[in-house]
Amino acid sequence: AWRPDASGARWRHVGGGLPSANLIALAVCANGALYAAADRAGVWRSTLASPGAWTNAGSAGLANTRLTSLSCDPRSGFLYAGTNGSGTFLSIDQGANWVPLTEGLGGSIVSAIVPSRTQAWRVWAALQDGRVVRSDNAGLNWILDDTGLPSGSGFSHLVAGADGSVYVAVPSGVWRKPSGAMQWSAGTGLPAARISALWADPVRANVLVAGVAGSGLYRSTDGGASWSAV
Repeated sequence: AWRPDASGARWRHVGGGLPSANLIALAVCANGALYAAADRAGVWRSTLASPGAWTNAGSAGLANTRLTSLSCDPRSGFLYAGTNGSGTFLSIDQGANWVPLTEGLGGSIVSAIVPSRTQAWRVWAALQDGRVVRSDNAGLNWILDDTGLPSGSGFSHLVAGADGSVYVAVPSGVWRKPSGAMQWSAGTGLPAARISALWADPVRANVLVAGVAGSGLYRSTDGGASWSAV
């Protein structure tokens, strides 16, 4: 793991204590806790105030599970992990213990998982087989939530907006589902290339930044309806 300085021009290594395994994902909680998912090596914990001092969060229940994604609910502090073929897992004690949440998922490969910023217990997951699913009870049950999305798409990124909207990156661009809406819709202005990164401002609604392979960064201030190069 590496961290930039205040200018962003220099980076320093902050991976002290992490296992010698590929880092799959990072997640930040509202209390400043920082978590890292390591391939077949569980979940590790540090803090934004002191990154680099990593310790194993406990990870009981994950065993040698192949993790694919990790996120932290900003309201409850619950941790959600997506896996390669084992559905999703939940921890309510800062990563010490994990329980599987697979009803409605089976052995799906979870590309991304993200909780809502405004609605308690609501979580979305993007699956490698081209589905987006939603849970309204912290992952106990999952239902399809992909009306309007292009069929058969591979979803690479899934992020939650400050106003309750949720965004997903597909090969054809970024799609949005506003809070309370029944279906997804796409914006315009992004190049026809792979979305390599997607970020939603946790405070300012409708502000997004997307990294586009071979084209750099693009920014939207209208919830993804339109984009412009940064």
